Amino acid sequence: MYKYHHIHAENINLVNDFLRELGNGVATFRYFDKRPVETVLKHVLAVILTDETGKPVAYGHLDREGESLWLGIAVAEKAQGLGLGKKMMDYLISYAISKKEQSIVLTVDRTNLKAIKLYERYNFVRIAEAGTFYKYQCKLQ
Repeated sequence: MYKYHHIHAENINLVNDFLRELGNGVATFRYFDKRPVETVLKHVLAVILTDETGKPVAYGHLDREGESLWLGIAVAEKAQGLGLGKKMMDYLISYAISKKEQSIVLTVDRTNLKAIKLYERYNFVRIAEAGTFYKYQCKLQ
C-alpha cells in the first residue's frame, strides 16, 4: 500500500530520506543540485510516495515560476519499473486540474528515454531544446 505525503516543515525529512534512496536517478534528477531541500516548502505542491514499510520511493512537485507551472518527478532506483512514475504523474496532474491550471511544463534529459516515453503518454509535447534537455508542455484544459 502506497501513501502520499504532502511535504511541509514538519516532515521535510522525507525529502532527504528519498534523496538517499534515489540511487542512479541522481544522474538525471538534478533538481536539488543547486537548491536546498527547503525550497520545496515554497512549492505549490511537493509530495513523497512511501511504500508499505514507510520507505520513500517517489518524489514529485509542482512549482510556479512566473506564469509557468513546473512539474518534477523522480523514482528511487530500487522502485523503478513498478509504475510509480505513473502514480506520481496521475497525482500531480489531477491536483493541477483540481486547481484549474491550464498547463504544466517540465524539462527532461535527452537521454532519459523512459521518462520521455512516460511524459509523452501524458500528452506532453516537446516545445524546446536547450543543451542536453528537452522542454515539454501539457495543456490541461
